[in-house]
Amino acid sequence: MEFHASNDIDAPRAAVFAALTDFDMIEGRVSDMGVAITRQAAEGAALAGMAWQARFKLRGKARIADITLTEATADETLAFDAKVGGLNTRTDIMLTDAPGGGTRVAVSSVLDPQTLSARLIVQSLKLARGRLETRFSDSVAKHTSDLAARLKNGA
Repeated sequence: MEFHASNDIDAPRAAVFAALTDFDMIEGRVSDMGVAITRQAAEGAALAGMAWQARFKLRGKARIADITLTEATADETLAFDAKVGGLNTRTDIMLTDAPGGGTRVAVSSVLDPQTLSARLIVQSLKLARGRLETRFSDSVAKHTSDLAARLKNGA
């Protein structure tokens, strides 16, 4: 199952990439949402191999997500692999020049179930695909809007 969305930000690609790789800030925001997140590897710059473990509750059950930055090309791409139980996900973020200036942020996620229970979950998600695509697009729009506001305010 795949999801795709994109949004434009009125900022240069280098600034957008720098904001997307400000992992200390991102970890703080995620922690504020009630997720216990721990960096597992590679302090510092956005380098392939950085990893995190996130602990959170979803539908009343404690979950653990192992997330790895598998690809980072300066000012162009970020790719993350995550595993939650028997469900693997790949999220790619691509930065390109927007037609009217600024930066286009394109996000795609692929869900890859590895177990029978994960397959059943993904199958049930397919029934609500339209709603999920809208939620995914809205989420990307919200995050890019927040990112644009942070860049505009110099934060």
